[in-house]
This record gives sequence, structure tokens and C-alpha cells, in this order.
Amino acid sequence: MRLLLALLLALGLWAGQSAAQPVSTFVQAIAASGGSSVINNIQYGSVTISAATSATTTITSVNTSNAILFPLGYTSTHNATTGYEQGSPRLELTNATTVTAYLNTTNTGETVVANFVVVEFASGNVNSIQAGSFTLASGSTSTTQTITSVGSCSIAINLGWTINGSGMSSVQQAMGLELTNSTTLTGYKDQTSNAITVGYMVADLGAAICTSATNYKKVLSGNTSATWTQTLSPTVTANNALLIFNGCTAGSGASNFPSWGTYTTLTNGSTVTGTRTTTGSLSQNCLFMVWDIPGSVLNSAAQEGLADTKTNPSVTNTITSVSTTKTVLTDNGIAPAASAVLQTVRQRTTLTNATTVTTQAIAQGGSSSITTDWRLVEFK
Repeated sequence: MRLLLALLLALGLWAGQSAAQPVSTFVQAIAASGGSSVINNIQYGSVTISAATSATTTITSVNTSNAILFPLGYTSTHNATTGYEQGSPRLELTNATTVTAYLNTTNTGETVVANFVVVEFASGNVNSIQAGSFTLASGSTSTTQTITSVGSCSIAINLGWTINGSGMSSVQQAMGLELTNSTTLTGYKDQTSNAITVGYMVADLGAAICTSATNYKKVLSGNTSATWTQTLSPTVTANNALLIFNGCTAGSGASNFPSWGTYTTLTNGSTVTGTRTTTGSLSQNCLFMVWDIPGSVLNSAAQEGLADTKTNPSVTNTITSVSTTKTVLTDNGIAPAASAVLQTVRQRTTLTNATTVTTQAIAQGGSSSITTDWRLVEFK
């Protein structure tokens, strides 16, 4: 009966309407009624760059007008505390069958692996997709990028960034991305010694898959706490929401990765908590979005967890069983407890199977925790 009512509404035949509704409204009405899935396809994968500045991986063909790319972290075999330009990749959904990863500098003799998930929604659930890259110039701490106007239920995704320069430290590679308003993205960094090129994707979402999508810029000034909180407005249904972490700047007071590296957690429907592992005074910006999804299109409650590669470079979290072809996972930042080589302080995460989320580093942290947060939702 609900499916029939949705069909009548979509055709404009309910309550005496004579004009047919747009196709997108028809699809959203059917999806919201539970008649079909809003998901066409979800693919998890990785791109491996070896002794090059770019590499590609092939995926099953998607409609790029409906497909959203989410990065899921990366690992690098780079065995030094500097040289981040050799191990900081930027992702791109290049075409219907290709995901590309870029580096600024050839990583001779080394390997970078970047994880991702491509989420293809059914037609009518995504109003528009915009993707590209822009550069934050040397000497600048922020740069804006104009986009075609998007609606209030839109998400911006930081697809990673490449770093210009040589011997770059973790402080010099820190940046964050913000959906500032309906026509503007802003990239932030605190270090002016080098340029950074950031990749982005902006998706304007239909009503069937978006109750709200809100951007947050947490401005910290002289923060001496290991944690901070951000009150959400509007509040969200925690069991239905995804957190999209878009990066933190290193800020004044940052001396190494542990001083500014942060992971974020959706604590409840009204609070996001940020966590780092040190308490030194720090001023920085942390950027993230909260996407609240209608419960009618979800199959189960959201799940969230932490993974620490202190004693093992591969960590698994057991989860309540989900469909791997209907589940979206996000990576919400990383907080290392000690300054270490790049192969130790970077992790990548994936949905390994129906009951397992796996987080990997090249090398374990040893005596120091290196913690990342992940969160997932399962669609019908």
C-alpha cells in the first residue's frame, strides 16, 4: 500500500493533481517508501603508487553523476619523520571505471597505498556532483574555490592533498577543507613555507538520503586539553548519521604530528568530540561535516569504533553484521602519541567483510598509541 501511495504521489495523481512530478521526485518517493534501495553499488578498493607520482586502479563502472568517493586513509613505507611530500596522496574519481592517486614527488623505492570507497546512489538521489582540486599557495594560509551553487543538504569531502617542496614535516603538510557556503570551498593551512594542492568532491544530496548536512569549523585558540567538543546544530539522530572528517591545520604551537593530529567521534546526536594525544598549547582549525540520513533508507544503526596500531600494524574491529555492498565507511582522523617515521603514523581502513573493519599501518607504534576513528552506516 505504501508503495502504491508513493507511486500515485510521484505521478501527480493523488489529491487531484494532474501534472506528473519530476523523475527525481518519483525515485525519492519510492526509495523513502521502502520500495527499493537508494544504493546501486558500493565498492571498496585501494590505489598503490610505487616509484611514481600517480597510479590508477580499475573499478566496476559507475554513473559518475551519482557516485561519491570517500578516502579511507593511506600508508607509506617512507622511513623518516620528514619527506611527507613523498607519502601524502590525493585521490580522484577520474572516470566511470578509474580511481587515480597522485603524489607531488616520486617516491623512489617506496610504496604508498591509499584506500577508498566509491558509493553509487540510484538515479534521482544525488542532485549534482562537483569534483576537482585547487592549490593553497606558498605564503598563504587560506584559499577559496568557487563551485556551482549547491543546496543545504550538501556534503564536501577532502580527497587528500599533495605537498610541494622537499623534506616536508608533518606540520608543513597539515590542512583542512570547509564547505563555507553554497558556492564556496575554503582550504586552510597554517604553514606558509610551501604550497598544498587539495582534491575535493561536493555532492548535493536529494531528500531521500539527506535529513541535514552541516559543516563545522572548530576554531581552537591556545587549547591545552587533549580533547574538545563541538555542539551540533541541528541535532542529528546518532544512529542515522555519518561523520565526514575534512582535516585539521597544525596551528601555532605545533611542533610534530602528536601535537596536532586529531581524530573525531560522533559522541551523541548533539556532540562531536575531537581527541589528540598531547596537551601542549595549540591554536588550530579542525573541519568536519555531519550528514544525518533518513532512517527509512537505512537497514541498521550506525556503528563507530577506534583502532590503535600500537602493538600490531594490522588491527581488526568486530562489528554487527552488515551488507558490504550497502555499507558506507568513513575515516575520521588519526592521533599519534609520539613523533615517528611516516610508515608508523599513517593508517588506512577498510570494510574487510560483513563483520570486520580492518585498520593497517606499515609498522606498529611500539610503545606509543596511534589511534584512528571510523564510522559506518548500512543502507537498505
